Amino acid sequence: TWTYTEPGPGAEAQGVRVTGVCPFRPGPGQIDCTFDVTISRDLLPGTEVTLRITARDDAVPPHQTSEDISIRLSPRPTVSSVRPRTGGVAGGTNVVIEGSGFVPGSRAYFGNSPLIPDGGIVSADGQTISGYTPAHPAGSVPVTVQSRLGPVSLASGFEYQLPPQILSIDPSSGTQGQDTRVRVFGSNFSDATIVYLGQALATAVRLVPVSPVRDGEIDVVVPGSTGQAWAWVWAFDPGNGWTRGPDPFSWSAP
Repeated sequence: TWTYTEPGPGAEAQGVRVTGVCPFRPGPGQIDCTFDVTISRDLLPGTEVTLRITARDDAVPPHQTSEDISIRLSPRPTVSSVRPRTGGVAGGTNVVIEGSGFVPGSRAYFGNSPLIPDGGIVSADGQTISGYTPAHPAGSVPVTVQSRLGPVSLASGFEYQLPPQILSIDPSSGTQGQDTRVRVFGSNFSDATIVYLGQALATAVRLVPVSPVRDGEIDVVVPGSTGQAWAWVWAFDPGNGWTRGPDPFSWSAP
């Protein structure tokens, strides 16, 4: 077996360091040896390197055995993009990491947390890794792929964003049988933000904006008849999640 090891500071020009173990079985016993060699970076990807390992004991004359280990050099992996580039802090965003050289066993990390499940699913052609983002505080994180060919990272490859937040609504009540134009105030609103009305998000009705979404404000029309005395106002973003307003909207008799 063999393992790629990233060169230390100042060793970049020396080559790729390979370490491993090589079991020999001379007769009924077994002798284990280890190797630690550096393969020149001047060799092109696709080159096959043969390591000849020789084991010798202290007997007179010495017993000796050897074995050849072939290693085919692969190009260093690359990460070119992450789709989508943003998602919610709760995690669960379905992402695809695009690049090359993703060998079986490659694992992707968002910051220090592995992609779900088990570092992600590597495609058969080695050009993508897919999975679901782990939870993480808001902000940009590097996306790193680790494998036996070495680590590769895309700085600020993914940005975690907060869900839309509702701070208040105006007015907070209306009259049964009459539609009411309501201004929803909050933060983290975007063109993708959807406002719902209902006692539970699963059964809530979507409210259509009556004007373009402005920073911190969405204007909607609340229907005058829902069969309920009150309902919560919800803000939902398909990529970043949802929140519920602090106060419900209510209806009174005309």
